[in-house]
Amino acid sequence: MVEVPGGTFTLGDDPLATGATPAQPTITVGPFVLDAYEVTVARFRRFWEAGHPAPPGAIAYPGGASIPWTGEVRDPVLHGEGPWGSRPIDGPSPHPFYAMVDTDWWTAQAFCVWDGGRLPTEAEWEFVAKAMSDGRPVPRVYPWGDEPPQGAVDTPCDRASWNECHPAMDRFQFGGGLVGTFAPTGGFYDLAGNVEEWVADGWAQYTNASCWGGVPRADPLCVSSPDGGDERVTRGGHAMSASAAALRAAARGANVSNQALSWTGFRCAATQ
Repeated sequence: MVEVPGGTFTLGDDPLATGATPAQPTITVGPFVLDAYEVTVARFRRFWEAGHPAPPGAIAYPGGASIPWTGEVRDPVLHGEGPWGSRPIDGPSPHPFYAMVDTDWWTAQAFCVWDGGRLPTEAEWEFVAKAMSDGRPVPRVYPWGDEPPQGAVDTPCDRASWNECHPAMDRFQFGGGLVGTFAPTGGFYDLAGNVEEWVADGWAQYTNASCWGGVPRADPLCVSSPDGGDERVTRGGHAMSASAAALRAAARGANVSNQALSWTGFRCAATQ
């Protein structure tokens, strides 16, 4: 894990990134640590072999917020050709350092709690990708800076695995690709591309006053989707993202919480 000092920044404010407007100024996150890499098959296998326990109760977040545990831990076996294999009992995966995929939001959260942490909030994730001051420009369009990534179908990638570029497709046939293939940014690998990443928040437009609404917030967390839906936010884009806009630091996606997809993974955070 990498230590993040926290700070205050403007969340969103990128009209080219999906769901990233209007700007949310004066968003503050406290100190935390975040995985340098996306969770790998090898890490997840240790959790599974330890009995894959569900959290014993609500998951605590900074600022006194918590997310009730109402889900279940599910076997991430949906795609027999994925890095997990057809069943855990089939033996060790031949791809232990590929990003773990096919985990729904509840299972990803359970892993992080078992591992001593939690899923990051989307404010924490974006702070690291866009506003953490560590020699990179601040604020940034992409996790590495303002230059867009290069790469198209069947051509080489330069900064991230996206748009079916090489080596993206060679790796993506197994779901998530090998973590850490590209240079780190601020000590973090694959914040853009490879697999999109679950974060803690329920999906809400930035106009929604119950979660955002353009007012200063400290350690914000949208505990659940305010419209009554069951969608959770994803960040970072993935190897099949055809537009670089999906890789922008402020870009947001969403999936239903119990949906497991072969392009969705995660990394864990912990409060300092």
